[in-house]
This record gives sequence, structure tokens and C-alpha cells, in this order.
Amino acid sequence: RRKALLQANIALCRLECRAAAVQLTRPLALVDRGLALWRRVSPAAKLFAVPAGLLLSRFFGRARPGGGRGGKLATAMSLLPLILRGAKLVLAARAAMAATKNSPPSPGRT
Repeated sequence: RRKALLQANIALCRLECRAAAVQLTRPLALVDRGLALWRRVSPAAKLFAVPAGLLLSRFFGRARPGGGRGGKLATAMSLLPLILRGAKLVLAARAAMAATKNSPPSPGRT
């Protein structure tokens, strides 16, 4: 009876860990889809996207009469370095997974 109870407890912990992992990876999946979409964009469009983004940020980020600092776009632009670091992290993780998939199995393992 104790063994069955312990096995049930372990199974419950595994389910809880799986649910937590799924919840934690949702933002990373969104970044991954964004990177895939960005790769499909032509290089010429990418060249024009940066200046266009800067112009739009100036247009939408004008000072408000109340002295407030920027809006949603300014907040998004301030978070850009964090987003880029997350994207690099996802790329590194994908490269590591691809490397482990393509590596030959160890001779001692079956």
C-alpha cells in the first residue's frame, strides 16, 4: 500500500511539473514564432524596418501635455533589449537541441 501511495504521489508531482513547464514555455514559444516570422521577411524589408520604427517611435512618443513620459510604444522600445536577449536564448537552446539530436549515440549505450 505504501509503494502504491508513493507511486501515486510521484505521478502527481510529475503532472504538476509538466503543467508548470508548459506554462513557463508559452512566452518562449511566442518569441520563437516571432523569430520564425522575422526570418521569412526579406532583407530589404528588414533594412527599412529599423528607420521606420524609429520614425514611428518619434511620432507616437511625443511628449504629453501632462508631462508624462512616452506611451505603450516607448515602453515596448525600452523592453527591446530584453526581448532580443530572450530571442538569443531561444536560438541558443534550439541550436543545442539540434546538436544533441544530430550527435551519434555513445558506444557504451544501447
